Amino acid sequence: MKKKIKGFAIFNKTLVEYLYDTGADTTIIQEKIFKQIQIENKSTQLEIYTGNRIKSFTTEIKILGQIILNKCAFNQSDSHKNIKIIVTENQTSTNECIIGTDLMEQIPDFNNYMQLIVQKIKNHVRRYFKTIFSREIIRKTNINQLKNDRIINTNNTQDITKDSVRQKIQQIN
Repeated sequence: MKKKIKGFAIFNKTLVEYLYDTGADTTIIQEKIFKQIQIENKSTQLEIYTGNRIKSFTTEIKILGQIILNKCAFNQSDSHKNIKIIVTENQTSTNECIIGTDLMEQIPDFNNYMQLIVQKIKNHVRRYFKTIFSREIIRKTNINQLKNDRIINTNNTQDITKDSVRQKIQQIN
């Protein structure tokens, strides 16, 4: 699936385009977006970041610090305060902001969406394993039936293959 979940949010007074990344633990913005936020809201200051290092798929990301947003809004009715965002060096990525699971869990719309995705995955896994286990039960039932009919005379069912069953049936006929 190649679909990306993108959108717009207001960080303090700045409109920011984001990529919603379920694989990212931490929300980050590029330095150029931090500077825009700072121009539009002078009280936004870069603070020292003391958390864990952050890596992309291939390299470590250089962290400049963190900011605390006075306003973080993804829609008109849902605004959050005191949201920590990590500021990184400008990357070659086209994404101004990557929303990670740290912020997703705080935003009801994102959290509800994530719960929906998790539930769909769980349902899919349940159906898959139910199908696999049903096939295995049928296979074992068929093997036991063949044993009971004395077509196959073995104590080790792991050695039984479809070809060996076909051969036994042909021998009997």
